[in-house]
Amino acid sequence: MSHDQPRPPVNQVTAHTIGLSIQAGDIHGGLHLHSPAPHQPHPVPRQLPLPPPVLLGRDRELTQLDTWAGQRSDPMLVVITGPAGIGKTALAVHWLTRRAKESFPDGQLYVDLAGTDPVQDPLPPSDVLGAFLRALGHPPQHLPVGLEGRAALYRALTADKALAVLLDRPLSAAQVRPLLPGSPRSAVLVASRATLSGLTLDGARKIALSPLAPDAAHQVLRRGAGPRADAEPEALRQIVGWCAGLPHTLALLAAHLTVRRHLTLGQLATTLSATDPTSGVIPVMYEELSFEAQQAHRLLALHPGPAYHPDAAAALLGIGRDRAGQVLAELTHVRLLDQHHGRLRQPEPVRVDALDRVRAQDTVHTRLLAVRRVVEWYLDHAVAAAYRLRPTRAWIGDRFQNLPTTQAGAAETVAWLEAERVNLTTATLVAAGHGWHTLTWQLCEALWPLWLHTRHHLDWARTHLVGIAAARHDAHPAAEARLRTQLAHAYLDQHRHTEAHEHITPALELARQAGHQAVEATALEQLGALAHARGQHTRALTLMRQALAMAEHHGHPRAAALRRAHVGRILLDLGQHRDAIGELTTARRDLEALADGTAVARVLRPLALAHHHAGDTTHAVLLLHRARDLLGSIGAHHDLGAVYHLLGDLAEGAGDAAAARAHWRQALHHYQAIAHRDAAVLKARLGVQRHVPKNSDPRDSDPRDSDEPGGDR
Repeated sequence: MSHDQPRPPVNQVTAHTIGLSIQAGDIHGGLHLHSPAPHQPHPVPRQLPLPPPVLLGRDRELTQLDTWAGQRSDPMLVVITGPAGIGKTALAVHWLTRRAKESFPDGQLYVDLAGTDPVQDPLPPSDVLGAFLRALGHPPQHLPVGLEGRAALYRALTADKALAVLLDRPLSAAQVRPLLPGSPRSAVLVASRATLSGLTLDGARKIALSPLAPDAAHQVLRRGAGPRADAEPEALRQIVGWCAGLPHTLALLAAHLTVRRHLTLGQLATTLSATDPTSGVIPVMYEELSFEAQQAHRLLALHPGPAYHPDAAAALLGIGRDRAGQVLAELTHVRLLDQHHGRLRQPEPVRVDALDRVRAQDTVHTRLLAVRRVVEWYLDHAVAAAYRLRPTRAWIGDRFQNLPTTQAGAAETVAWLEAERVNLTTATLVAAGHGWHTLTWQLCEALWPLWLHTRHHLDWARTHLVGIAAARHDAHPAAEARLRTQLAHAYLDQHRHTEAHEHITPALELARQAGHQAVEATALEQLGALAHARGQHTRALTLMRQALAMAEHHGHPRAAALRRAHVGRILLDLGQHRDAIGELTTARRDLEALADGTAVARVLRPLALAHHHAGDTTHAVLLLHRARDLLGSIGAHHDLGAVYHLLGDLAEGAGDAAAARAHWRQALHHYQAIAHRDAAVLKARLGVQRHVPKNSDPRDSDPRDSDEPGGDR
């Protein structure tokens, strides 16, 4: 195994709270994400950044927005344009926040599309839609894969909602258009330097921001200068003139004056007069920072991701938490660092300045050490999170050995992973770019629970492609096999069977070469699932039974139960109903012994179908009622829709048309919530539309009924 250089001291997980409450303490096994929990209504999203404390000089624009809001019959779409630092986002946040409670009770959605970011790639609309759909309560495991499907679902879910949507820094109309909600009660504000003229076809109105008038600019500076403004009016006038009416520059100087009470306006005016206005005010403020704050300003530009927790910043800087807090506070007080909901971010002009400085002033070695420290910090915390969520998995990375323990629960741990997804993804790609092969594949392995939960297929694939290459470079066949099965799962999830097969086959050989039987069993299971999906039921049965035998031999009861359930589904498709009943009944019993209510519920539907085909429809209905009760506690739309769908079919077969329609209406409700393909089938049956898609018989066993893989997971 390789040893990447340079290697600074590892920033270990400590006993302190990390991120969203991943802590050190005792890890106890037995808690898994698949355990059912009482279903709670999804909270209304509140994603807008904090509004500015005061917004001066924009009364005309605010009045215009109010007027347009009162006139709309379609979703309100306004593009706010202007140069950097003119206050586009501040205006949008101020107006939306002011009207949020009254006009937008269904929530606020926000995304920084990073179209003009100096480091970060622009966000694809498909990724943004996935995040918006999750924020609106859509189950991540049932997200459509492509842009078109996600956009259609987004429009459907927002059709009756009053939402405030802020799209920050898009580069083109194509980034914006799929993110427009479907309700005339919603409002979308777009803040961009680009004019986005293509959005006029979508009914967009435009506000082109101008520099602040001198009176408003004076008011901004007075808030920081205090009595000095009246004592030195001429110096104040000179400073206002130097700022050229740019709100961001004025706000930075106001913060600068607030912190430095002994700085006279005359001294500041003299400094500014010797400064090139085109370089902005940041160089002036930088010179006033302490040595440590100057270094932090530079190094933070290297962080892999736009926003981060203070503990990640401390790791990058290589200093303790308390000292880091003091340094970060110095930067925050003068607005060279923003803080929102406990996360830090360098504003775009600040990051540009910091990048220029770190490349000019810090050695390559210093920069590499800083990046390596924070990448290892993310790896350590990803490992802790992964172990918390999957304590019984046969993890390969050596950092899973002798882990410190954690007090965080499953929900908190998943929330941390979701909050850090962009940073974790970027850290993996950065590690690969620097040739830190071991870090790369270990990050990929540790991020497995994140991808299973969120289904971010694009990031899932991007990280795993570099991770597989890194494991191969390290000559680590077990790691390469593990990552290939993880990537294959993403492809199976998207019905990309050819690509899945291209990774499963070498994974099986690599696992056997490494003697890693858990990964070998996973590859066999995946080959079985792939054969089942392709209609090759006999081959699927052979492969799945091999995977089942390995789970039983090595004493993995949950993996064995889930694989046995899949064997039952395959037997059902082969028409071997009695054998299917036997396997599914055993799987149900074993999962009940493991107190895995969700998995039990997913076994009950094919078990009910097997009993129906065997002639015992009465028992089938009882099993479906039990599945409905179990699933109702977790709000699983996909599974509940399938249960009600089958109940309706059985009622129709028994001649009870009224009951059939009642069940189908319930199924349609759940299918529409996730844009399920069978919603069209039920609309046709209920008389909502005429066309019935082909190949949509819900009574067929669906290989995807088992959302969670059985083995090595």
